[in-house]
Amino acid sequence: MDYPEDTEDPVGQALSTRRIPHSRLASGGRRRGKQGQAVFDPVRLLGVYEVTCPALTRNTSTAVSRMEIHGFTNQETALIGTLSLGDGRGIYGMFILAGSRKVLQEAVDDLDNQHQHHDDSSASTDGEEDEEADVEDRREKRSKAFEKNSFRNPKFWMAWKGRVQTGDADGQQQQQQQTSERNQGYLVFASNDCRDFKGTLSYDTLGWENVEVVGRKVTSKARECPLQWADFDG
Repeated sequence: MDYPEDTEDPVGQALSTRRIPHSRLASGGRRRGKQGQAVFDPVRLLGVYEVTCPALTRNTSTAVSRMEIHGFTNQETALIGTLSLGDGRGIYGMFILAGSRKVLQEAVDDLDNQHQHHDDSSASTDGEEDEEADVEDRREKRSKAFEKNSFRNPKFWMAWKGRVQTGDADGQQQQQQQTSERNQGYLVFASNDCRDFKGTLSYDTLGWENVEVVGRKVTSKARECPLQWADFDG
């Protein structure tokens, strides 16, 4: 999936035209850089969010929607999560968040080319000193990757891949069909404490183009990601 930098990109247009309410930065959601400016801490994104999607609730009265941000990609430049939107007519899959389209595309390409994602991400270092150095190196990579988010409401480009389920929302599986799809969207958090967000998602199978989504964090505890990006191929 390509993310061109031209202004005709539909997600780019949505970013520039949709108004997202601004809130004051929470004092606990920022650190200070060398020049005294606020530094965004992407770790605050981790956790589980309840998601409201008007386009989805029009099709099912019992929609249960959640997004969970589990952690960082191997390169520490993007975040990876899982999503479950709706209980009978919706989507189940994984997503990636990054601070720019360029970084997002690099993260998608990296995951597309990985065959053993969990083997790399679970590797440990030998010795306490090596482990401490590794943690500091990872923290530095994160700071650079998300530096642009320090001066505004945290804003992220999103790529998702999963199975879109269509049909009735009453559990009658014989009337439902699952289709694999990948698409894009974006999320904008109300402040650096990352408690609430608004954004849009696109699902071709459901006829959605930049439909509105609203999220509210219900827990900051992050689980290890139970899925792999390759689980939703084909």
